[in-house]
Amino acid sequence: MHINSGARVTAWVLAAVMLLANVAGYVFDLYQRFWWFDRVLHACTLFAMTFWAAVFLCSKVLAAGASYWWIRLLVIASIGIAVGAVWEVAEWGFDQVMPANVIKE
Repeated sequence: MHINSGARVTAWVLAAVMLLANVAGYVFDLYQRFWWFDRVLHACTLFAMTFWAAVFLCSKVLAAGASYWWIRLLVIASIGIAVGAVWEVAEWGFDQVMPANVIKE
């Protein structure tokens, strides 16, 4: 699996769009206005972060398993699960140190 410059640009664009969407969610109170916003944003942000990590951090691992599609799938799925877990821990930690109520209940 060869990572070309188009994949790198796409990874950065997705990361920037998701960063802006997360900030907009707080600035415009979209989490409170739309019940589904948090769920959609979690899924899209997790996808963008997983794609970015796969392109920039794991390209050698993915290239090494190029002949085995299931290795690539397993690596990318593992990255996604790990990123999602770190994201949730970061939200919880932020709620512990800042009165921002990041975790909406």
